[in-house]
Amino acid sequence: ELQGKHFGTKWITSALLHCLNLRPSKVSISPGIRLIMELLKELGVDPGDVMTKCPSFFGLDTGHLLGVIQVLCGRPLYLDTRDMHHMIQSHPELFIELCSMGLTKLQSHLDMLFELFPSIVKLIEMLKKTPGILSAVDCELARKVLLLKELGFTRDQLGAFIAKMPGFLVQTSVQDVEQRMSDVNGSGYSDYSSPFQM
Repeated sequence: ELQGKHFGTKWITSALLHCLNLRPSKVSISPGIRLIMELLKELGVDPGDVMTKCPSFFGLDTGHLLGVIQVLCGRPLYLDTRDMHHMIQSHPELFIELCSMGLTKLQSHLDMLFELFPSIVKLIEMLKKTPGILSAVDCELARKVLLLKELGFTRDQLGAFIAKMPGFLVQTSVQDVEQRMSDVNGSGYSDYSSPFQM
């Protein structure tokens, strides 16, 4: 049945090995599987790699997936084919989250990140390092940014700090930031990045 849908032998083998060896589970195939396969082929992404990392990618609603890609390729990122190839090849699981997020929310997250990163190049590089930040933009992230500004970070310093350690926004809780601020205020640090080494 898969061969009839123009799946290559390598992809079928990869899918079967994934299901049998990693976790025996049913892989849901989207009715728009041909469109997904055409998209991956156009981007030069190996479907076998995507299946191994995230079989649920092939169960995505194609309308939602294309909508997410359209948002990522629009303002403020304007991702190109190479960037999309990297994101899907390296982090296909991210698209499960983004498709469930909704396009309006995704766009607002991108706009907020762009406020922090006026340089498109820095923002794209940060997303390549920590793509999960796209789904982590929320009121808690805004609170973390506010706390850092209260610590004395300028906009440029904030952008440089987060570009260097983007995982900070995703992995560090507001309470941890507050604790670190308390430690900094009590110890007289002048180097803004020193107390946040992770």
